[in-house]
Amino acid sequence: GDDTKFLSKARPLAYYQFNSRNVQANAGIFDRKELLGDYSLAFFGDSTAFYHNRLSGFLGHYKSTERRNTYVEMAIDWEGMYSEESRYTLDKGFYFGYAFSMFHFAGKIGNENVTDNLLVNPFAGWEFNAYFDFDIKAGFLFAPQRARSIESGWKKQKGAQIDFVMTKWGVKLENNLYLGENLQPFRYAYVGEPLYAGEQFYSTTDHIYNRTWIGYDRRFFKGTMGVEAGMVFHYDGSGMGTQQMVKLSVDIQKLFNIGPKAKK
Repeated sequence: GDDTKFLSKARPLAYYQFNSRNVQANAGIFDRKELLGDYSLAFFGDSTAFYHNRLSGFLGHYKSTERRNTYVEMAIDWEGMYSEESRYTLDKGFYFGYAFSMFHFAGKIGNENVTDNLLVNPFAGWEFNAYFDFDIKAGFLFAPQRARSIESGWKKQKGAQIDFVMTKWGVKLENNLYLGENLQPFRYAYVGEPLYAGEQFYSTTDHIYNRTWIGYDRRFFKGTMGVEAGMVFHYDGSGMGTQQMVKLSVDIQKLFNIGPKAKK
């Protein structure tokens, strides 16, 4: 980058990983892609997933080999109990589950006050194929929060979200519609951005946020290379914005056939 020192911002990953047929456990500093959960953007926004792409702590998940997409997962990050997610599948593509995160923000020395930020997301959905592959999911978001030195009680923000995904040959249309209250009431006061990892649009005061993604998303060479490109349209009740994204990724671990997931 712009730094004059070579590799001055290198951030190595060092962790222990255990793998069995159903169980995986990581401890240390590891890549966020080890997570199984398909989390709402209210938990982790695009920028958070890209720039804060490591977890420092512990990850454990159990995945059923008998029922597709049935698993339970828990991750503990240095920033707090960042996420806990479970999903269970029923016959004919129906599934249900929940996601939960708890963030205790202690702040820095100065005027940042201690704040608690919780987010609960029970959901249910249906995956099916009708020439295209469809995934439709509906859920409830409940976000109790408390800025201890400012507020005498809890703010209990809530809303509902409906997600729609349609894919074929890597071409994807995805729409996320949120209807409800401001899930980030302290974003512009008291604490600021460090408290929230979710998309900033969930701080809407117009009770609506809609995100539409149109593009191409596919992996090649047994998952070694990923290509993702698309247009994103955001609407928060007061205006619309567009975003363009092109991403090419190469999994070096798979490329050189190394690491705990390599085939022998």
